[in-house]
Amino acid sequence: MTDAVGDVQDETSGVEDEAIAWLVRMRGPDAAVLKGRFEAWLSQSPEHRRAHEWAVRHFDDAGILKQSARHGAGSGRIRPVARWLVGSALVAAAASIALVLFGNPFGRGGADAPKSTPALASSLATRHGEIRTFRLADGSLATLDTDSKLSVAMDGSTRHLELEQGKARFIISRDSRPFLVTAGAGTVSATAATFDVGYDNRQIMVRLISGSAEVQPVVRPAVYTAPARHVLAGHNLCYRASDFQAMPPPSRLSEVNDAGWPSGWVEYRAVPLAVLIEQANRYAEIPVVLDGATSGSLEASGRFRLTDTDAFVGRIAEVFGLDVSRRADGIHLTPK
Repeated sequence: MTDAVGDVQDETSGVEDEAIAWLVRMRGPDAAVLKGRFEAWLSQSPEHRRAHEWAVRHFDDAGILKQSARHGAGSGRIRPVARWLVGSALVAAAASIALVLFGNPFGRGGADAPKSTPALASSLATRHGEIRTFRLADGSLATLDTDSKLSVAMDGSTRHLELEQGKARFIISRDSRPFLVTAGAGTVSATAATFDVGYDNRQIMVRLISGSAEVQPVVRPAVYTAPARHVLAGHNLCYRASDFQAMPPPSRLSEVNDAGWPSGWVEYRAVPLAVLIEQANRYAEIPVVLDGATSGSLEASGRFRLTDTDAFVGRIAEVFGLDVSRRADGIHLTPK
């Protein structure tokens, strides 16, 4: 059995994993919503298209999905297991991915249970400089930071969201269905909680504000993954976006209190002025430019509303005695 799993791991490494995941997605209830993203993935390289064709051959030859209760009965006959060992292993892989992406279709009483309600799917996004709160179909709230993208899919058994970029705060309404937020190689699972999830360079940072939650690796076919990790309220949990490896929180977090970021306010303690301006530029339509070789060594403390560029610039100029000039390339702060 160990050897068989090893063979499948070799067969399904890299882009084949993605192809299997896309195959499951495109045979699920959200296929119409995901069609554009799937076609974009296919067109990225000939390797993607070959991997997709490979996955289709293995799944269809083994009778996968065509005869599942979720996707309807098919007319194909399943081949003998011994002859289709790799295909059979992929059945388990596909089932694991489907559980993560769509929820267990038999989770409420087995095959005789009522069918799930139609999935509610949408794609949410914010523009540069925008922070916006969305009310989801279940009553939960999702606040997206600037330049963020979030896909949402809900049915009768699962509430599944995927943060594709940026940062979001979730205030979950009470519901018997699990609330799953995937970001990178991990998925946050909760039922009633408030938490932040965000990309920070190549890391994913999860901060639990209230309630309870755990973070688990996204299921990958025939690949060993780390166990789920519980998040403590008021603490940060970080993992590498590509493979769920635990990472220490960035050291700068000790200098920042960003609990109020959904309103645009962030509190800093002894942060380099250059870093503070870099954060403000995440929201600025016109970039703020700090001139002078010594200006970047200045440190700032206080509570700043980063989403109000003019007020931010005025306060920084007053505190540090800087001149403000508007030029073609931005708003310049220059020592007097």
